[in-house]
Amino acid sequence: MRHMTYEEELECKRQRVNDALQRIGGLDLSVDTIRGAQQVQRYRNKAAFPVSQDHKTGVKVGFYRERSHDVIDVSSCLLQSDIADKAGRVVRKWMHRYAVPAYEERSGTGLIRHVFVRTNRRRESLICVVANADQLPFERELTRALTAACPKAVGIILNSNTRKTNVILGKTYRVLWGRDFLEDRLCGLTFRLSVPSFFQVNRDQAEVLYNYAQEFAGLTGTETVVDLYCGTGTISLVMAKKAKQVIGAEIV
Repeated sequence: MRHMTYEEELECKRQRVNDALQRIGGLDLSVDTIRGAQQVQRYRNKAAFPVSQDHKTGVKVGFYRERSHDVIDVSSCLLQSDIADKAGRVVRKWMHRYAVPAYEERSGTGLIRHVFVRTNRRRESLICVVANADQLPFERELTRALTAACPKAVGIILNSNTRKTNVILGKTYRVLWGRDFLEDRLCGLTFRLSVPSFFQVNRDQAEVLYNYAQEFAGLTGTETVVDLYCGTGTISLVMAKKAKQVIGAEIV
């Protein structure tokens, strides 16, 4: 919706939710207002850039074209952190320099599949390269380039995904440099995030949402709260401030 003003975007979203409640839900309810964000650019704390090989133009790192797996090369995205942009550009340059091939979906050959980046409030980052192997050529050169471009990086991880699948991350991780987690703050709490952890990508709006959820729950300190699909436990621990106990369920 970048072609709209933000006010128009909020009205469109309000109407979409309103229509769903009435038409699909059959409810006589209306959505009056939407709490818009203060920051509408560079707010995402997680980026996952697919990588592909173009035999004419070279390596592409960016996003899938709508309804396709054709990667559009992007050097900067206004929704992502500039740190994620830098990491994507470094991997692209490293692949060009050392002739490291991108993964080819149809044949299952090639190497680099995605560049995955987490960032926190302190502008620290956890950078993960997803590959069709458990080792990379020129690993030391890659870590040097990434730490030079992203000096507040806390870790660089290799994720091995050798399956023919649309799922981004495989099950095996190896630390190339630093550590395998990033800490971030939400609602006054500190969370430790691994690469596959679920964490809301817009921290500021997550805090708005969680505070509303806590208010509407009307907890008195006697309740047991069950948080299903709880991710890193962000809602669980916010509710724990007011509940007697909270049980969170998650497989990651």
